[in-house]
Amino acid sequence: MVYLPPPSVGHPRAFLQNIKNFPPKHPLVVYSDHDYSAEWPGAIKIAASPEIARVDTNKMAMQNLVFFVGLRIMASMRFSHVLTLEADCRVNTAGFDDILFQEFMSKNVNAVMGGSMAIFNPCSYNQAAARRFEKFIVDSYRSRLVPISVTGSSNLAEHRDSCVFPNGAFAIYSMDWWLKTCPQIIGKPEEYIELSKTSKTWDYLAGIKLWDEFKERAYDQVVTLDNVYSGYGNVLTSEEDRMSWLKERKIIGVHQIKSNWPGPEPRAVQTEKEVPITGNMEIFMVTYSKDFIWLKYFLASMRKFCTGFSGLTILVPTQDVKQLRELCIPYAKGDFAITIKSGYEWKNKGFLWHEAQICHADKWCPNADYICHADPDIIFTKETTPHTFFKAGKLMLRYEPFITLCSRHPNNMNWKFAAENALPFSVDDEFMRGHCHCYEKQLYPKTRELIEQKTKQPFDEYVKSCKNSFPQSFAEHPTLGAVAYHNFRDSYTLCDLSKEPNPDHCPYPIIQFWSHGSPDKEQEIWIFGLKRKVVPLKVVNDFCISLKE
Repeated sequence: MVYLPPPSVGHPRAFLQNIKNFPPKHPLVVYSDHDYSAEWPGAIKIAASPEIARVDTNKMAMQNLVFFVGLRIMASMRFSHVLTLEADCRVNTAGFDDILFQEFMSKNVNAVMGGSMAIFNPCSYNQAAARRFEKFIVDSYRSRLVPISVTGSSNLAEHRDSCVFPNGAFAIYSMDWWLKTCPQIIGKPEEYIELSKTSKTWDYLAGIKLWDEFKERAYDQVVTLDNVYSGYGNVLTSEEDRMSWLKERKIIGVHQIKSNWPGPEPRAVQTEKEVPITGNMEIFMVTYSKDFIWLKYFLASMRKFCTGFSGLTILVPTQDVKQLRELCIPYAKGDFAITIKSGYEWKNKGFLWHEAQICHADKWCPNADYICHADPDIIFTKETTPHTFFKAGKLMLRYEPFITLCSRHPNNMNWKFAAENALPFSVDDEFMRGHCHCYEKQLYPKTRELIEQKTKQPFDEYVKSCKNSFPQSFAEHPTLGAVAYHNFRDSYTLCDLSKEPNPDHCPYPIIQFWSHGSPDKEQEIWIFGLKRKVVPLKVVNDFCISLKE
């Protein structure tokens, strides 16, 4: 939702031009005391001017009233969540709202608000609150272009309530929480007008109410949105900074832009879809019956979000074919072909057989130019095409040097040893950095050749001789990635994650669950570069992924 002031106040028409250039996916509710219906069909003209809330004792009363009126409108339309925009917001991506809603839901399905966070008096309440503040900052800092705003209103010897809340522009709120917390919003006009006059700024009010309800657990009710920046004033950033971030696509939305700049020209914002791809990409999966409980969610998300692939090939042990065929029937309709193939799994070496077949992907997908490797415990969360995995006309090869990766995840050093045991050169980087892994077809025979050169054994025999239990002594994707880097680097766009603000963040619209758990039980997984506790079924439902029974 967005309130637009009359054209003589600020630059609302620059905002409208920007939104027309990069339209949202979901309904944008525009309301104003000026009639904008000719410029935005369906714009709502409110009956009274915000001036009715003007009081000398609260300079934010009119802004509060504008917000509460917007919430009343959204409540009447039965929306569950609202993304709040202001006339000085600008974006650079069509469907920006859907990206933000998906990020919000993926990070914490139970959160009641999210955005660019601000924190007041973090160390003035008690030690538990200070510790929780510290953890929140540590969890959030890697992915931010700008540090989280932290301020205080007292010295450390004074006990004060704290609060954490998103800046009001580009904030996402739960409607249920607002209406439960401030029922005056949907009460009589005099009730919400009085609330406007007596409340602090509405986004600060949200933080106060949240702290009253949850105390230090308020940090568990909010999420930081990494795809936008919203701030107040020009202390931490300048308007030139914010404009350049949009032009360079570092983020998809910024606030504040006080000039009449309508955002970047659509043609000036380059997308990977503008670079043609020669050849076809096939999705390839190796799985088995124990993971079919997850596979049905993968298939449902694939049907909802994936287009442009030549098909999906699923390889399973021979004994699992009948069950897989029955599972796939509802999803094998239309122009997205599902091919089922099978092989004889190695006795007591099932995991290694799985890894070996991934390295034979060129044989299982003989007509593919590019192969996209998927696991059954992943879901797609937005529109996904082969272009998703390309940059500058080449497949992205994402990696991070072991020396930096293992400072955070020391167990990953196992994959360095596994890759170096198999290959005739040193491996300094880890390539298993986020799903899906995509390679050119020429990679697979070269990888098998190099492994045979190093080990003096036929490829399958070498893999079969390795340790089958975790940590396995053969690792397929670290090995394939190392060969891609060593032998075919000019065929890929190299992405060194150690240079990223959050090396654990993967830009692909994919979430991976933990297949050893249950879809209806809570598990801790990585989502958008942060560890989150989620119930997989709830995440699936949040993305409106429906099973076909």
